[in-house]
Amino acid sequence: MDVTGSRNRHSRMTKEKNQLPRSHHASTGRFLSDWALQVRNTGNVPREFLTCFPYLDGVRLGPDPEQNMATAMDQAGLVVPAWARAGGVLGESNDLSMQWHAIWDPASRSALGLIFLDANVRPKRLLLKKSAIALHYFPPVTLAPGGSVDFPAVRVMVYQGDWRPAARVYRAWYDAAYPHVEPPAWFREYQGHLAQMVARLLRETGADAVRLDSLGFYFWACYNPAHHHDTPFGYNEWIKT
Repeated sequence: MDVTGSRNRHSRMTKEKNQLPRSHHASTGRFLSDWALQVRNTGNVPREFLTCFPYLDGVRLGPDPEQNMATAMDQAGLVVPAWARAGGVLGESNDLSMQWHAIWDPASRSALGLIFLDANVRPKRLLLKKSAIALHYFPPVTLAPGGSVDFPAVRVMVYQGDWRPAARVYRAWYDAAYPHVEPPAWFREYQGHLAQMVARLLRETGADAVRLDSLGFYFWACYNPAHHHDTPFGYNEWIKT
């Protein structure tokens, strides 16, 4: 085999509580460590390969691993029994909408978080199969002799808690990885129009809330008798007017 890989780990101590990346906090029992992978073709002919990084096996937390819980990146995210979801392809928002994952044991509060530090958002698939966590990159990569490729780092978290600490670390990385810009004028006007439309919907129907990604698109029925639609799907046409 003339394709070799090397892993680099970087962790450090810090006294500043807001310096979460690559740090250990004795006060919270939280440890973070970044791992990166480089693959190099040390042979004399081009090589094509697929990469899985990271791969963790034997993930069982607490006295009864059957009670472990985990995140499921279904659009805004869900909490489900660990291994209830198989993961999925990033960008398929009901499979993998965000680049992180957390698993924890409610009884002992032992937790593991993985933050995939891929600002370029490469095609990838998270595979969750009891009791392994794997991240597969695709399509295949071809390396010429002597060539190398670096894959995005992963931030491994070992801590006490549930999904929230991992979500905060992901948010901190996300805010640093992507620039923030002021929205253009047309976007502000659109937001105003949307707010007025939602206010009208709530006022005239008595609804408690609106799920904006569903109205008029998924044609989910409304069976609330207080709304007085002509049909269970009537609000889809009404909201477009």
